[in-house]
Amino acid sequence: MGKQLSKNIVTLLLVLWAVLLPASALLAAEPDLVLTGTGLREDVVIYPGDWGRYKEVIRYYSSNNTMDYHRIWKVKGYDLETLMGGESNIKSGNHDIIFIAADKASMTKKRWDLFDRYYHENFTKPIPVAPMVAFYRADVFQHSGLPDPGEVVLQDRPFERDGKAPRIYLGQRKGEVSEQTHTIFIRCLVRIVVGEERPEGEKQVETDRDKASGGATAGQTEASETAPGKADAQDDDPVSGADPEENGKAGEPGEPGEQNGATVPEEEPGSKAAAELVSEEDSDSEELSGEQRRKVRWSWIVAGLILTGGAAGGAYYYHFRKRGA
Repeated sequence: MGKQLSKNIVTLLLVLWAVLLPASALLAAEPDLVLTGTGLREDVVIYPGDWGRYKEVIRYYSSNNTMDYHRIWKVKGYDLETLMGGESNIKSGNHDIIFIAADKASMTKKRWDLFDRYYHENFTKPIPVAPMVAFYRADVFQHSGLPDPGEVVLQDRPFERDGKAPRIYLGQRKGEVSEQTHTIFIRCLVRIVVGEERPEGEKQVETDRDKASGGATAGQTEASETAPGKADAQDDDPVSGADPEENGKAGEPGEPGEQNGATVPEEEPGSKAAAELVSEEDSDSEELSGEQRRKVRWSWIVAGLILTGGAAGGAYYYHFRKRGA
């Protein structure tokens, strides 16, 4: 009787293990970024392990913020159009493209406007630059007010890991060197909607091609770009560090709405582009990150309980088998 009972317990534990362990793994696998919408033929779901499928690129962006700080950023990440699946996956038309952050802040741009933007070298010469989703950046120039072209000397600074990546970067409109684009660098990006949200019955969270390839979809090659006006932009050794823009530096303002680590009312920029930003409160982002951490934590707790139960069942079975022998 004892042997039969022990065998039944071991069988039950093995069944539970086979069912619950894959489920706990799925709970732990949260996508980093989802690209969806009626403007795409297929959705693209990018998990943490999928970024290696894409070619990293280096680009430069000129920007301005509501405090009139003009900056030039050296940025490393992934071409937006490539992440969207390229021309073969993007339907024709001037779609709205909506960028949604973890704290529900959002930015909406027309496709043709988004891909017709420029990096202004020395804040004078416009050079076409495409949008990108980035994880690393370096603040290589900053100036209070619009600088004279002769004052613009780029610093050779290493990349720093952006603590609020992934973040969307876009150029300025041609000739608008003081356009306040920095205020719409949406951080903690989680979702991009091209066109409109898919009808409920047509949602493609993960397509058959995604499953076959392990997550990300097509269009995953891009040549790296060299720094405008520089012969060598091989600074590919990122270093960890705090975000100098958002934490603030001695003698200069940080991101609007943050001074000396405290949140203050943000100045109304009076810019249509900047006004499209709904919110950039850090607290909501941190709260959401906590929820995600709890999901992962519970998945590992479940897995641990299963493993413990399996070990106990095995010991129990071994004990009765030994007694029977």
